Amino acid sequence: MEEMKQLGEPIHAVYICAAVHHEEAGEDYWIGVSSGQPCMLYMVRILTGECVFEAPLGDSHHTWGIVRGGDGRLYMGGSAHVFRFDPGTRRLDDLGQAIEGEDYLWRLASGPDGRVFGGTYPGGKVWEWDLVGERFRDWGTVLEGHQYVRSLAADAGRLYIGLGSQSARLFELNTVTGGKKEIPVPEEVREDTFLYDLDLRDGLLYIRFSPSNEMWTYRIGDGVWTRVTDRAAGLEVSPPGPHGEVYVPREDGLYRHASPGGPLEPTSLALAGYMTHYAWVRGTLKDGRAMPASEAGSAGLLAGLHPSGLYWLYDPASGESASIEPALKGQPIAVQSLTQDGEGKVYVGGYFAGGLGVYDSRTSELTGYRGIGQIENMTFHKGKLYMGVYPKAHLYVYDPALPWEKGNNPKHVTSFHDAGQDRPFGLTAAGEYVAAGTVPAYGKSGGGLFLYHPETGTREDFLSLIPRQSIVTLHYRDGVLYGGTSVWGGLGMPPEEQEGRLFAWHVERRELLWSCVPVAGERAVTAVTTDPAGVLWGMTAGKLFRFDPERGEAAAVYELVPVDWSAFKHLWRDAFLRWDRDGRLYGTARGKLFRFDPAAEAFEVLGENVQLLADDPDGRYYMGQGPELLQYDKLPALQEG
Repeated sequence: MEEMKQLGEPIHAVYICAAVHHEEAGEDYWIGVSSGQPCMLYMVRILTGECVFEAPLGDSHHTWGIVRGGDGRLYMGGSAHVFRFDPGTRRLDDLGQAIEGEDYLWRLASGPDGRVFGGTYPGGKVWEWDLVGERFRDWGTVLEGHQYVRSLAADAGRLYIGLGSQSARLFELNTVTGGKKEIPVPEEVREDTFLYDLDLRDGLLYIRFSPSNEMWTYRIGDGVWTRVTDRAAGLEVSPPGPHGEVYVPREDGLYRHASPGGPLEPTSLALAGYMTHYAWVRGTLKDGRAMPASEAGSAGLLAGLHPSGLYWLYDPASGESASIEPALKGQPIAVQSLTQDGEGKVYVGGYFAGGLGVYDSRTSELTGYRGIGQIENMTFHKGKLYMGVYPKAHLYVYDPALPWEKGNNPKHVTSFHDAGQDRPFGLTAAGEYVAAGTVPAYGKSGGGLFLYHPETGTREDFLSLIPRQSIVTLHYRDGVLYGGTSVWGGLGMPPEEQEGRLFAWHVERRELLWSCVPVAGERAVTAVTTDPAGVLWGMTAGKLFRFDPERGEAAAVYELVPVDWSAFKHLWRDAFLRWDRDGRLYGTARGKLFRFDPAAEAFEVLGENVQLLADDPDGRYYMGQGPELLQYDKLPALQEG
């Protein structure tokens, strides 16, 4: 008897991208929002690490901004909605969608007048919450063709807006008259695609550009640009300290910026990645412990919050520091990728907050690991798990025979970011190599094919294989890589082609054997496989096809569901295919689990609202449904195509 089972939520994580400092009854707190399913608001007493309050943000999945409004309440984005939190009463309200059609909210900002603003994707708009009238105002698209309002900083009557995707642009919006003007960025950063971070400190805008990670300041009074540093880490700089100094995070540690135009001075504090928020709090450090200032007789600690929820306290006077990790259980993380090891274990990659989950089909045990980013795809090669991670198209290798140890196992082996790539969706073992197909960086067109050689640690790049298309799926058989492409490149870049392609590439000869459009009018080929006889099959989004290499086109096309391609903002991947030993093809596409009988040329839909597909040696299939791992049971043993 066939059945669908829920196996649980393999990955839980804390991923805080925005927080504010809050004072209450003489004590310091940070209040932050963590992405997950759903997002969570946490309120933590800084000196002790005690979480005193938590609440879900409706059914939101991602969050990037939180600010204090002029009414003393906190405003935060959760997916497309704005939420309001009153720290005094602990009341949390859903204020609704900021702008219809805008499904992703980025940073929020609040200036001296207490007005609350936010930025959106995909319309590249600015919105405002009217504190008196309690309604949203749409300030419109900042610059046509630019889909991301990524960063914001507010001053009295002025809003500074950082754009991104195609190019990093800075605008000033007069929030009284509605007039706006562009502020040209320095020549040195005009190749960057995002103005990623924007902080206003005493008349200076601190700006981090991406992907270069150059940080510059812009002095509002006279329009002077000054380079601060390279290797800036983000996501914020600190509020000014007792002497007006600002602390700046770099990849190698925390630095002090004592004066505008002055050099950065290193501190004794090392950092592990970017920081979400900083605050000056009352307290001191003694014997590695945080103590209230009233007990210790001094004050002035800088607190810095990491996305994991861990935070440090730093005493600039002594150079001493301490770290605190609150007991935050984390939220379920959506399933982003699946693979299996051939021995009964299924591996699960997490969305946005990342993480890796492992399900052992022999023991029904679920294990979760933190410390790795969003895994777009995974594959096994000679007993080791290779993971393609967004952003910056990193490739990691994990040895399941050894303990999970952040920084060592998994180990970082390469990044395709230096070739302009961002998302490694196509990943497969290819003989002696691990092959990767990629989607380029934001605002860019043209993915790539990469061969990584585990024995030598070297790689080869093939960037012009399929011009102006992303390589989103790969399948290897008998020395040949078969791949499918999507016309969509990096987000924010309109397609330059109209139809997705299927191709064959000879690994040993490094030669493109052929490339063609298998099904006319389809904008992506999202899955490719071969049946036991070696016949090539593929799937677009709603159409399965059997391919005839002699004719250079599909020999037969079978429609699972109709697809309106004009409705997509982008589509990189969708379908996953596996051949069963009984000769039938199992797959997922358009949210459906299906079985296709090639003899009868007929589909049977077995499940709904699912994505991805993996299998185990006992003939069971695994899918994701939000944060849940599902198992379709009672099937014959599998043979991978």
